[in-house]
Amino acid sequence: MKNRLPKIEAIAPVYAIISFIIYGWTFVLFFWKLPSWVDFLTPAEIFGAFSYSVITNLVESMIVIICLLVLCMLLPSRTMRDTFAAYGSVIAIIGLGSVMLYQYHYRAVRLEFASELKPWALATIVAILLSVFLTAKIKLVKSIILNIADRMVIFLYIFIPLSILCVLDVIARNLG
Repeated sequence: MKNRLPKIEAIAPVYAIISFIIYGWTFVLFFWKLPSWVDFLTPAEIFGAFSYSVITNLVESMIVIICLLVLCMLLPSRTMRDTFAAYGSVIAIIGLGSVMLYQYHYRAVRLEFASELKPWALATIVAILLSVFLTAKIKLVKSIILNIADRMVIFLYIFIPLSILCVLDVIARNLG
């Protein structure tokens, strides 16, 4: 089983991309709401809301990386394990980007949620497969994806300590 999983050096950049997308989306929404919260919430309450959001991001990002690792274990090792950093990054970018775009359209345009979900999911799967194919065939695309993924690792130095701080805050709030 261990032979089917990629090395940590390949997992970290993919997790960094996932974290950057998920945490970034939450930070944008949080700072969008912050000016109105300042009027009627205390700083402790605002940090509490932020802490719960960060913990949710931590859980979501772990779920996504675990799903990618399960996919890696199910597919032949030459298909995914050896190129996990590139393929996992592409899958994460397209998949999470599609979820964010769908959420935005659902809220802004008021699409019918259930009827639009199947075609959207199918289009996302096609986009992922096409992107993975292009990544496999075009060295420049693969190089760009790997370069971006490597540069995203720096954000883990922010997100991981922030997540630990927020977990401690939520534990203290629930115990006290």
